[in-house]
Amino acid sequence: MHVKTGKGFVDVRELWASFLKGDEEAYSCLMRKFTRPLFNYGIRFSSDRDLVKDCIQDIFFDLWTKRSRISETAYVQAYLFKSLRLRIMRERTKWEQTETLDNAPFLAEFNIETRLIEEQSNRELKERVQKVFNSLPQRQKEIVYLRFYENLNHDRICTVMGLTKQSVYNLLQKALIKMRKEWEIVTLFLMLINW
Repeated sequence: MHVKTGKGFVDVRELWASFLKGDEEAYSCLMRKFTRPLFNYGIRFSSDRDLVKDCIQDIFFDLWTKRSRISETAYVQAYLFKSLRLRIMRERTKWEQTETLDNAPFLAEFNIETRLIEEQSNRELKERVQKVFNSLPQRQKEIVYLRFYENLNHDRICTVMGLTKQSVYNLLQKALIKMRKEWEIVTLFLMLINW
């Protein structure tokens, strides 16, 4: 398989070898060549397009930062597809575990009515949190996720997202302010409906 570069057509394996040596142009060519096929492959495992895009971005970020530890391969596309598949499965598992922990009741069940009320309350709370979280721009969502779901400190978020420390602080602050404001609006609306 060949890829067109500024230097003409180059074999993908040659690009991979150049990328492993730190060639940024080879890295960019690999990203351009494989981003769309990776996306088309990834949506077969998850219909969440944003999750798939984030996983692809994470893979390419990891490739660049860990290139000194990656070996050469004759099957670049297979390597990338496998990486994406594993990444999506790992990310989905994290979210499923988080959802399970968030919805696990702590109090003992006394009767069926208590259980039904609890389940309805948990579902409404989850929907409210999801609505507020989904109202954030993508970068703010990612920062909130990394900070509060993955418990990464600001320095690690800088590394993951390739941002300065000040940018991370600013985006996180904007996200928290917007979430508080949205939460207050949703709470007020629900109070008026239930009044």
